[in-house]
Amino acid sequence: MGTFRKKCLVLFAFTSMLVISAANTCMADNIVPLPSEDPHYTQAGFFDLHVCNWPDRELFFLAVYSTYQYKDIAKIEIFHVDGKKLGNIKTNKYRIIKKKGSPEKHVFLTHLVISDNHKNGWYSALITMKDGKKYRSKDYVVIGRMERATGMDPADGVILSKPPKKLSWNDVKGADHYIVYIKDGWEKKTIFTSRLIDKPELSVPGKLLEPGGYYTWRIHARDVNGDVLFGDFNLGSLNAATEFGIAD
Repeated sequence: MGTFRKKCLVLFAFTSMLVISAANTCMADNIVPLPSEDPHYTQAGFFDLHVCNWPDRELFFLAVYSTYQYKDIAKIEIFHVDGKKLGNIKTNKYRIIKKKGSPEKHVFLTHLVISDNHKNGWYSALITMKDGKKYRSKDYVVIGRMERATGMDPADGVILSKPPKKLSWNDVKGADHYIVYIKDGWEKKTIFTSRLIDKPELSVPGKLLEPGGYYTWRIHARDVNGDVLFGDFNLGSLNAATEFGIAD
C-alpha cells in the first residue's frame, strides 16, 4: 500500500472518530439536532405551538398558524409527538395583520389542553387546502413553566403624583424578551403595546399617560424570539393586570 493511501486511510479513520464522538456527545447531552431548513414554514404558512402560563388557569398550548392563504385553507390539524391527534386550529378565530405593500395575513389562534402525558419533541400541523393539497409543518416543544412577571412598579393600587417616565418589573428567570401592554382603565381599551424589549423596564412614550388617568398594565414574557427549533418562542407567560392612577 502506497504512503499516500496510508495517510488518507489514517485521516479518514481519525475524522470518523471525531464525527462519532460528536454524535455521542449530542445524544448524551440530549441536544436536538438542528434541521437544515426551518420546519415551521411551508408554502401554506407558518406554524407554532407555545406553552403558556396565564393567570387563573393551568398551563396550555397556544396553537398559532399565520398565512396569506387563509381563503384557501380547509382545516389545520395538530398532532402529538407520537402522531396522535391533539386537536384542530380554529379558522374562524384570528387576528388580521395588514402592512403597507403586503397582502392581508390572518393569524389563527386556538388554545389546547396540556395533559400529564404530553412529551417534549416535534409536534406537527397538517394543513389541508380546499383543492386537496396537504402541507406539514413542525415545531419542537419543551414542556415547562415560565413564571409570570412580579415586582411591578408602579405597584397595584398606587396613586402617583405625576405621570411615570418608566415602568419596571423583576427579571423573569428564563425570559429574554418582554412585551408591555397598557390599557386605559376608564375607556377599557389598550392604548399601547410595546415592541419586543430585552430588559425588564419600559421608557414610557411622551404624553401617553396623563394626570387624572387610570391605567392597567401587564407583561408578556418569552424565552426566545425566532428559533429554528422553537419557532417564535417556546415558553411564555402573562401576568395579571396591575392598576395605578395619576393625581390631577
